[in-house]
Amino acid sequence: MVVKAVPSRVAAVPLPAELPAEEIARRGIAEYGVVTGRQRRKAAEIPWELLRYAAMLNGPTEIALTFCDHYDPAVIGITTRSGLTKPTRDLIIQVEEACSAPVTIIETGKLFDHMIDPRE
Repeated sequence: MVVKAVPSRVAAVPLPAELPAEEIARRGIAEYGVVTGRQRRKAAEIPWELLRYAAMLNGPTEIALTFCDHYDPAVIGITTRSGLTKPTRDLIIQVEEACSAPVTIIETGKLFDHMIDPRE
């Protein structure tokens, strides 16, 4: 199952813990919809109850955690677990507990090699 460390939305649907546009710009994590060109709204954290529900429905055996570079810019381009920051390691633990599955792939940037995959 794929989980975004920083959930986002374009449409006017609810987004728990939504960040103000100014904070998104300050962090340098702005993204834009491909079709509409509108800026994606970002959340300050994962909606944990929704994640637990998604995991219950999907029964994941492994988790790919994406957008870790948006969660903590200090991990941009990291390719080993030992290079992860404490906040990112703590997030991984929380996701694993919520989903009852291990986080095995961690995306840390925009490039294909900005990834931690223990199977390599």
